Amino acid sequence: LLFFSSKEVTFLTLLSSLAILQWLVGPLVYYSDLNPGQVLEITIMQVDSEEYFSYAWPGTLCLVIGLGIVKLKANIDSILLIGTKNSNWMINFIIVGIISSLILPIVPLSLNFIFRVISYLGFVGLFALISKRNKNKKEKNWILISSLLVIFNSFQQTMFGELIYFSLLTLLMLFYQRRTSFKRKLLLFTVIGVFGIFIQLIKMPLRELNRNNSSTTISNISKLFNGKILTRSNFTSDPFIAYTIARFNNGAVISYVLDRVPKNIPYARGNTISSAILGSFIPRILWPTKEASGTEMYLKYTGLRFEGASYGISQLGEGYANFGKLGGIIYMFFLGLVISTLLYKLIQYSIRHPRYFF
Repeated sequence: LLFFSSKEVTFLTLLSSLAILQWLVGPLVYYSDLNPGQVLEITIMQVDSEEYFSYAWPGTLCLVIGLGIVKLKANIDSILLIGTKNSNWMINFIIVGIISSLILPIVPLSLNFIFRVISYLGFVGLFALISKRNKNKKEKNWILISSLLVIFNSFQQTMFGELIYFSLLTLLMLFYQRRTSFKRKLLLFTVIGVFGIFIQLIKMPLRELNRNNSSTTISNISKLFNGKILTRSNFTSDPFIAYTIARFNNGAVISYVLDRVPKNIPYARGNTISSAILGSFIPRILWPTKEASGTEMYLKYTGLRFEGASYGISQLGEGYANFGKLGGIIYMFFLGLVISTLLYKLIQYSIRHPRYFF
């Protein structure tokens, strides 16, 4: 309700909502009678609901409190006005992002992360261009072209997280600029919710088709529609409901950590956090032996190995893996405080340098 009724650009409220959805609501539905039970090993809760929620509830609450302590008061209207006055930099960012995305599949592994980060400049430029008032025809064409490329790239890679998050952030900005009513906000987020359900329905079959034949992504999507995948029976089937619940339940991964630490793995006592911070500032080309920290930590603290993808145990899981239940709860509060403080500082800096806001 706070999220929908707020008149501000509620980045941190969005972050809090996602945490509540994945760490509390998803597990709550899993433990309920709504769950048909047909799930993969990775999505099965390893501890009972009392043990899980005795950590997840206060941990999530402390994160939300930490995120809300620092008030992000800044003249965002001024930032938007000055930052979007000249659209040349936005179009240049979009071009750089597109080029980086195109060459990403052929760059050496040691450079992959660098080019992936550079490709995100395309999102920055598009976000700024959408936020610009009084767009001319050229700017509208760039928005259309780059939006279609983002959507196509998501379907081609069958990776939709960035598209969903980008859509949410863009809606936040448009809500702020146009002072959108509560009802219209609810309607637009319902549309995104329906789109998310659609993505859930086609994602796994599309990945399977892309993996097993040489047809184009567009051709494979056409095959799915011709196969009548969008039927009511598919939407209400037990496997689809179970898979959807599993996707919203990040608590399953956390439950593996609760089950293994300290019984099988000792507390890390901050080591995983310090190594991750250090690793994030040093590219692999300068540190060839650097661990794939998220994936390695996932294997260590869950005992599960997956090839061809990167997984993490989430900040709630990492808090427990390092400091235990009470220490993890305290860690979540300070994590929220650090995030809100950094965002506040960044927005204050953007008053003088508006481009950094985007």
